[in-house]
Amino acid sequence: MPDTFYVRTNDRKQYVEAKFLKDINGNPIVSPNQVQSSYNLFDSGHNHIGTNANGYIIVPADFDAKTAIDFGRSISQLIDDSTGDPDAMAGNFIGAMARFANAFHPNGWLDIQTHYNGTSGLNVPAFRDGASYVFGVAGHAAKLPLDALKSGGGAANLWQSIWGNVKDISGEARNSPDQ
Repeated sequence: MPDTFYVRTNDRKQYVEAKFLKDINGNPIVSPNQVQSSYNLFDSGHNHIGTNANGYIIVPADFDAKTAIDFGRSISQLIDDSTGDPDAMAGNFIGAMARFANAFHPNGWLDIQTHYNGTSGLNVPAFRDGASYVFGVAGHAAKLPLDALKSGGGAANLWQSIWGNVKDISGEARNSPDQ
């Protein structure tokens, strides 16, 4: 398998360059979501080369996990950076949460399902597990509680379901049951 390959947007008409997400040792990360193994992979000529049979997490070709981690850390610093003044602390927290939400909002710069390889475009279903992983990694680096991340993700899913972009919000905190 080449380092990069292509996956399709949700309309199955456009192809987006992608790669497998790897851990710090260079090993591909396996998704717990069974649908991940069904995604079709294509070469640069858009010829079918197989499926993601091993169920690896797929991300855009230009994705760098360090960027998400550094962003999360910057959110943590913003929350922690106060003079002890309750008003400053509240303001910092609200500002930090707004920055975090904006980064992961559809077409936000860290929403890898719609913002990939230097451009914004149609939703890429193969990036869904990667998007959840990135959201969790950045949230962990920001020192945000898991319940808050689940609630935030569920709120975004609820909003997206109104527009038909998310089909199943029957999981915990309105997240997809597959996530």
